[in-house]
Amino acid sequence: MQIGVISDSRYVITGEYGEGSMNTALYSGQKNFVELYKTALSNEIELLTLKEEN
Repeated sequence: MQIGVISDSRYVITGEYGEGSMNTALYSGQKNFVELYKTALSNEIELLTLKEEN
């Protein structure tokens, strides 16, 4: 399973959680990464919306 969170458009924490040592996380306040993540998340939401409409 995956999780992703944007806070204040300045910081991102994203990662995966699961059984055992499969848990990972990335926290960043690096502007380029935050902008990239926001774009990717927006695109994913748009794709899910289009999929539901069809």
